[in-house]
Amino acid sequence: MKKLLVLFSILASLGLTAKAETESLGIGAGAGVFDGDFGVQIRYPLYFGETDNFAVVPELGLYNQDKMTGRIDIDVHYIFRADKKIRIYPLAGFDLAIQSKSNRAGMNIGCGINLDIREDVQIFTEAKYVLSDWDGFAFTIGLYF
Repeated sequence: MKKLLVLFSILASLGLTAKAETESLGIGAGAGVFDGDFGVQIRYPLYFGETDNFAVVPELGLYNQDKMTGRIDIDVHYIFRADKKIRIYPLAGFDLAIQSKSNRAGMNIGCGINLDIREDVQIFTEAKYVLSDWDGFAFTIGLYF
C-alpha cells in the first residue's frame, strides 16, 4: 500500500507540473474489463502541441482479478483530427500492476476514440493490450468532464 501511495504522489506531482503548460478538459472516469475481470479507473489527460495532438494520460485503476489489483498506467496518445468532434488515437505506455505483495511492470499498446457530446463532456472508449507477466486485453469506456 505504501508503494501505491508513493507512486500516486509522483503521478500527481508530474500532473501538476505539466498542467501549468497545458490545457485539459478535466478528469475522466470509466469502467471496463481486463481479461474478463471488472474494474474502474480515473484518468487525467495532459495535452501538448500546437493543436493538442499529443496527450500524456496517467490512469489509476482498480480491478477484481482473483484479488483486488491496482493498476497504474501512463500512456501517450497521438490524436488524429484533434480539432474535430470525433478523435481517434493510437497509444503506447507503461503499466504497473500491484496485487498484495506482488508487483508487475509492463507496456501498453492500443487505440481509442474520444467523442464530444457537449462542450464540457466527452465520451471515451479505449482498447489496449498489456504486455507483462500479467498480460491481457483491456477495454474501457467512460466520460471526461
